[in-house]
This record gives sequence, structure tokens and C-alpha cells, in this order.
Amino acid sequence: MDLPPVRELAVGLNHACALTMADEVYCWGHNGAAQLGIPRFYANSNRPRRVPLPQ
Repeated sequence: MDLPPVRELAVGLNHACALTMADEVYCWGHNGAAQLGIPRFYANSNRPRRVPLPQ
């Protein structure tokens, strides 16, 4: 996977999110309920995508 060094990992039934050492979040998997943090419902991702965090 194209993923920077990971500090923590959280997994669900069909998705996962990783917190990197640089405090960035990457998620991948099924997005039927927007659990990946990306705006489009059902936009599944089989590669880690950086999730913009609110400021």
C-alpha cells in the first residue's frame, strides 16, 4: 500500500483508517455510509486516500 508510517490503525467491517506519524489520516474500503471521510457516498476506495481533517 502507498501509505506513510502509521501510528494507529482503526478497522471496521469493510473499511480501515490509519493515523500516520505526521498526524494525517488515510482511509480505504467501503464508503456506503461515508465512513471513509470522503464526501461522495458509495465512492469506495481500495487504496488509502488522505482524508482532510477540519481545522
